[in-house]
Amino acid sequence: RDPLGTVVGAADYAASLRRVLGAVAEARPSPLLAGRGLQRRMLTLDVDLSMLKAAGSALGGSVNDAYLAAMCGALRRYHEAKGVSLDTLPMAIPVSLRTEKDAAGGNRWTGMTLAAPIGEPDPAARIRLIRELVTAQRQEPALDVLGVFSAVTSFLPDVLVDPLLESVRPADVQCSNVMSYPGPTYIGGAEIVAQYGMGPVPGVGMMTVMITRLGRAFIAVRYDTASFTDGDLLERSLQEGFDEVLGAAGLNRPLAGTRRAEKQAAVRLAPGGRPPARRSSARRAATTTKKAQ
Repeated sequence: RDPLGTVVGAADYAASLRRVLGAVAEARPSPLLAGRGLQRRMLTLDVDLSMLKAAGSALGGSVNDAYLAAMCGALRRYHEAKGVSLDTLPMAIPVSLRTEKDAAGGNRWTGMTLAAPIGEPDPAARIRLIRELVTAQRQEPALDVLGVFSAVTSFLPDVLVDPLLESVRPADVQCSNVMSYPGPTYIGGAEIVAQYGMGPVPGVGMMTVMITRLGRAFIAVRYDTASFTDGDLLERSLQEGFDEVLGAAGLNRPLAGTRRAEKQAAVRLAPGGRPPARRSSARRAATTTKKAQ
């Protein structure tokens, strides 16, 4: 019915597709994270949400920009400690496609792969680069190419689809940001005081999920041990990456630390290197009674 408009629209979409795929190809995978295995590990971080928002705003971005900039800083520190220098690596993030015309129910989103600027040492510059990359790709008509591709390949036999999927290497890292319930929630009368998203690792080296609620950012990091072979270094790098972003905004250290670090710090050694002796139940009960009196 509109051959000229159809041709022009197809040409515009093809040009947009070239830009989207070009942005993906620009981010070369990290040779340090090339390994893939079957073993997974997980660690968590807690960050004060108001401080993370303030840092993002002070450095010219949003709370999500600050989160991604902190992750880039952590990845830079991990690579530098391993003697590998990279300017960028492929990082996948989810992007909402919802508009005001969409119905209230359901989700509309797609994946976006960024050439994450992990080589940039300045947190403010990282945030600016991240905003520019996300803003540019969000305006592309071909951003939802994965949805279009899935609709087409659903009609093709596996013998044709499998080689295509095998030729596409997943991103090195995937980062997601999820807003949770705005108020307190309970299970069986007990209040939920923390919530961590145990994300999948769909062919990537690491999946991080940040859930924001109750004034905190609960960050869960699940990683492939064949990709990230030094768990202790990764843990330190993540803490330092968030400290770096908040420090650039002039904020104090907000991290509660990783769960593993907190557990280790909770056991204080007595003189001689032995853990302190635990009080008996009777002594604890007597102490509790005395305090109550």
